[in-house]
Amino acid sequence: MQLLGGFELEEARSAIASVFRSFDAFDEPLHDSVEGRLILYPAAGYELPEPWFRAVASAAKALGETRAYYGVVEAATAQTLDEAWSLPLEDETPGWFERSANDGTRNPIAESALWSTFGTWGILLSHRQHVVVGGPRSFVHPLSREINAADDGVIRFVQDMAKGADVLAGDGWLRHLLRHVYGSEQSEYLLHRARRDP
Repeated sequence: MQLLGGFELEEARSAIASVFRSFDAFDEPLHDSVEGRLILYPAAGYELPEPWFRAVASAAKALGETRAYYGVVEAATAQTLDEAWSLPLEDETPGWFERSANDGTRNPIAESALWSTFGTWGILLSHRQHVVVGGPRSFVHPLSREINAADDGVIRFVQDMAKGADVLAGDGWLRHLLRHVYGSEQSEYLLHRARRDP
């Protein structure tokens, strides 16, 4: 991973602003123009598990991309993002975050994002281990097939977020996020399945 500065950092800020209107993975982070949307769960803390990263790299490569940006986005906006790194997508081995410590950068200890250098797709990793993905359908659909088969990940996410709280009732943050990502009809189906399948 290579730390960006100057003009490269400005390019990274511009690219992430093309996908995300905010970095709040509990609200409506994606621009309305982002067609493909997905929630993945559970991540490995603030990291993508190795198979997920491989799937992301493969989907990005299919779009002609060879690198991605990574940055800690907690308490930041696209304009105030002060650190970002360039990450080669061919680096599909485990521990790509840990290796960042070897080049003078830091391990992720906060909410972070991985996004397209072209500004076509983006991934937000939250402290609750859910991942909000947005981009063209040609990027999102392979991830859905490989990672979230049969909606099991998002159902587990809904169930885990509902433990100890009544977030399945009313119009709370969970229902709001699901509508933002999946639309009204699919979000109601997911909430129903989460209640039905303990």
